[in-house]
Amino acid sequence: MEKLKGLVPNSPVSGIAADFTKLDEVQQLMDKLPSTDILVNNAGIFEPKAFEDIPDEDWYRFFEVNVMSGVRLSRHFFPKMIANNWGRIIFISSESSIMIPSEMIHYGMTKTAQLAVSRGLAERTKNTGVTVNTILPGPTKSEGVLDFLAKLATEQGVSPEEAEKNFFKDMRPSSLIQRFADVSEIASMIAYIASPVSAATNGAAIQWKAVWCLQFINAGADKDFLLFCSSNLSALNSAIMKKLSMLLVALGAIVLISAGLAKEKKKVIFFGDSITQAGVGPEGYITQLGALLQQSHAGQYELIGAGIGGNKVYDLYLRMEKDILEKKPDVVVIYVGINDVWHKASHRTGTDFDKFGGFYRALIKKIQDNGAKVIICTPSVIGEKKDGENEQDADLNKYSDLIRSISKDQNLPLVDLRKAFIDYETANNKANAEKGLLTTDRVHLNKEGNAFVAAQMAKAITGL
Repeated sequence: MEKLKGLVPNSPVSGIAADFTKLDEVQQLMDKLPSTDILVNNAGIFEPKAFEDIPDEDWYRFFEVNVMSGVRLSRHFFPKMIANNWGRIIFISSESSIMIPSEMIHYGMTKTAQLAVSRGLAERTKNTGVTVNTILPGPTKSEGVLDFLAKLATEQGVSPEEAEKNFFKDMRPSSLIQRFADVSEIASMIAYIASPVSAATNGAAIQWKAVWCLQFINAGADKDFLLFCSSNLSALNSAIMKKLSMLLVALGAIVLISAGLAKEKKKVIFFGDSITQAGVGPEGYITQLGALLQQSHAGQYELIGAGIGGNKVYDLYLRMEKDILEKKPDVVVIYVGINDVWHKASHRTGTDFDKFGGFYRALIKKIQDNGAKVIICTPSVIGEKKDGENEQDADLNKYSDLIRSISKDQNLPLVDLRKAFIDYETANNKANAEKGLLTTDRVHLNKEGNAFVAAQMAKAITGL
């Protein structure tokens, strides 16, 4: 832990140690950590021994540590990953799983079992953002292998470097790289599989074809299991992530990296009125948009609603500091204008056209000055009849034209809800009803209306 903290100063890293031969310690570990985003099953014990000398106890012990450790932790975290629609489970197996070493048959058996568990779990992740994969490293220059090379060099009367060359020349002539892999090379693969860009890699057994697996380490290493977890490691760059992975490979550790080691989510805040306030409800447009994005861009966005009923553009400006800027968003979606028009007639408190434009531009500028991107939306409808037949259509079109001109002048992404709603009503509102197709009351969205808005928003957000 101290080594990791030294590599990543000020990072919120914590550890839990557990002996995986003791069920009570494993249970305590799971009680302390109810969920995680990324699970790397890398606990294992190794011991060369002739087949006829391996007692039943060793077979059970190897299976308990090498296989059941991953089974228990996966069983604990897998349902929560499925519920969240994002997660990574990675088993660190070995090429010994398919090329069983005659001197470690009991070890090879456990590595093959890991393949079965991993593939079976992957079959249960269909149509989700969860993946389960296995990495099959070849001979890796871990601390155990360095000890092995030192012993080999002493026996041969040569340097460790020469002993390595001799080993591959005499024992592994089919190796393409003719050397042990560096732990950082294994770590690079772990970093990739743990990241969002590996979303299409699932159920795979990723083999380092250049070499055959040799791992000699202290057979008592079942005591040396570390658990790394963090509430937020997204600040780690790829080099630090490799060092983290190097540490876990070298120590033979179980690693749980929580809350987005590989995920750098874009924080998107939706800034608006009662339509946006309702947008975070079970059928709201923000909730439905989140479901859409999970299907196409799993784990890449954090969506936050910042809507208050009755708000107009100047209300947004007045509460912008607390509700938007302090949250440090990557993207802000401004969806306002209905009340600025609607309340002119209903409450005599709407927003004059010139003041609307002034506040709207000031809103954009302040958000941009704080480093966030801005997406703007035209107001949708106040009544679902044909365009021109609802009382306030003229004003809505005028304010929408202003927002379109701002989009063009400032080169801002535009979600033209006004046009989208008019086109939809023209095609589908044959009875010329004033409500019921996309709204409940001429303004606020029903389930279909929320889904319609979510689809329009998705195009703009993923297009950034």
